[in-house]
Amino acid sequence: MIILSKTGYDHIDMGINRQDVAFVTGKGKILFGNERKSDQEQVLSYMINPIKFVLDGCGSTPHSEVGAALFAQYFSTYSEQVNPDNFEEIAKIVMNVLANGIIPSDRFRRDDLSFTILACMETEEQFVVKSCGDGFIIAIKHDGEIMTYQLNDSVKIGGDEYPNYLVYNYIENRESLLEPHRQEIGFTTTLFAKEEFALVGVATDGLRFVDNLDNLETTRWNDALLGGKGKKLSVIVNRNHAKFKDDISICI
Repeated sequence: MIILSKTGYDHIDMGINRQDVAFVTGKGKILFGNERKSDQEQVLSYMINPIKFVLDGCGSTPHSEVGAALFAQYFSTYSEQVNPDNFEEIAKIVMNVLANGIIPSDRFRRDDLSFTILACMETEEQFVVKSCGDGFIIAIKHDGEIMTYQLNDSVKIGGDEYPNYLVYNYIENRESLLEPHRQEIGFTTTLFAKEEFALVGVATDGLRFVDNLDNLETTRWNDALLGGKGKKLSVIVNRNHAKFKDDISICI
């Protein structure tokens, strides 16, 4: 399994924290990808059917990575009972606790809890992706073909796009910034049949910068992805860091 989260070049240049979070959770355990490989393998075997997550904090809010990490930790306490049918209900319970229980203020909700949520689960016959906000799905067919699907459920008004964040459901005083989000914000479900696909995962929108790689590095990237080599992907990002302007996180 690959659990990768790298800081974008522009974030380092401007002194901004990485706002992405990638993690895997199941049976009350959680992995962020910085654990030793042997520890990861031991915990993953215990999880049995883990849920793969990426969260992408809103760049225009000051502390979205804090809220994303809080969501990851708190969601993991529910992970033993989560399935594709109740995922959205559990995610909203977690967000409600964070939005109303820690610091119940609109400023905290906006500044710390504005992040996208993408998760991939499995049933016997399907991979199930739940998404709230933009990002990518990575789907690998049985013949090794890598497919990527871009997700974008932003509200479009004129030439502008307004991203959906689950926390907007819990903001009481909706200033002009939130005017497009009067409707209840929920999750989109995307299904992939195991008969066609061998592996499915999720990525933040920083994945788009892979398109900037030259042909050789693209081949290396695809080979590492197919081989489950997260460290090799990390090396490729480091070697081409100036091309990866934004944070990139992958969980597959």
